[in-house]
Amino acid sequence: MIATTIAASNGRNKNELEEKAPRVLHLVSSGGLYGAEQVILNLARSKNTITYIGALCDVHGGNREVIDEGEKIGVRTVVFDSSRRIDLTPVLQVKRFLKIREIDILHTHGYKSDIVGFLAASLAKVHWVATNHVWHPLSWKMRLYESLDAFVLRYARRVVAVSRAIREDLVSTNVPPAKVRVIGNGIDIERFQKSRSSATLKAVLGIRECDSVVTIVGRLSPEKGHKIFLEAARRVASDNKNVTFLIVGDGPMAQELRAEAARLDLQGRVIFTGFRKDMPEVYAITDLMVNASSIEGLPVTILEAMASRVPVIATCIGGIPDVIIDDETGMLIPSQDADALKTQMESLIDDRDKRRRLTAAAFRFVTVNHSFERMCDAYRQVYAEVMGDGARGYS
Repeated sequence: MIATTIAASNGRNKNELEEKAPRVLHLVSSGGLYGAEQVILNLARSKNTITYIGALCDVHGGNREVIDEGEKIGVRTVVFDSSRRIDLTPVLQVKRFLKIREIDILHTHGYKSDIVGFLAASLAKVHWVATNHVWHPLSWKMRLYESLDAFVLRYARRVVAVSRAIREDLVSTNVPPAKVRVIGNGIDIERFQKSRSSATLKAVLGIRECDSVVTIVGRLSPEKGHKIFLEAARRVASDNKNVTFLIVGDGPMAQELRAEAARLDLQGRVIFTGFRKDMPEVYAITDLMVNASSIEGLPVTILEAMASRVPVIATCIGGIPDVIIDDETGMLIPSQDADALKTQMESLIDDRDKRRRLTAAAFRFVTVNHSFERMCDAYRQVYAEVMGDGARGYS
């Protein structure tokens, strides 16, 4: 049984008919409110598109936070519910939605929405654009799904890679290079610029005012490198009694990581905050941001830290070197290297002048290159190509 919920009016109204803006449905099978969802929400703010956000959900999962957030900012939303994991009904429901709402472009995010979107767009004869945020080949099942994703992406009108590394991955799987565009993620820079006092949140979290705060933000899953972070934290904590470590986020490894922190005798030194919506306030109390991932696209959290003038240490993988230029806009370390992470953490904690130099350059870089306005302009160009380049066909 499929239930569709729509927070919008049917069809085009008079004012919309007068506009030349494309009507776009963003489709995602969401795991929570993470980087891809933040990108979708920022794209939905573009004033030059008429945007809907759609979520694929089933009885086994499918988070709707992106729908809730979309409704808060006044975006039209739709939820496609299915009764089981393998169910072709959402294809027909999406196809029907595309026709009724006279959608010009279906824009999918992630392997499940890509597959459903490919079929629905083909049936509805609607242009299909996909964004690849990153693949996570951590199991045979994910490798199978992503192989299927790579196959269907060959038929998209355009495929957007959020980094040059992802573009290389796409081309290596035979996605035609002429279809691939690289568009880095963009954020609302101004959201992270308001002056905030750190005292209140520090008190709420039980952090002493005199402590330096080292923060890692992201889904609690294997590829994010939290165990490496904890091992480096143990080594730093043994030499420095005035450092607190924050782990911000939630996910399948939550209990395992709490047990690991206890095993490393980090009680009272590591705070698990869970998922938080007040990220500007979290960055305001953070003295140093860490990304320890082994797999990444272009992390929105790094861009947010740069906009918040927080120094960043990150692994040299995926699209991270596109924004973290070593010893210029941040510090790069090898993946899975607790020694290197510990060394850089201690170096930056002790060197305030270096932190200021890095954050000044990082702020300039992110402001010029990764505002949501710049990202929206680049996507509008892709939409214009799809609708006006004279090419025939839809998917």
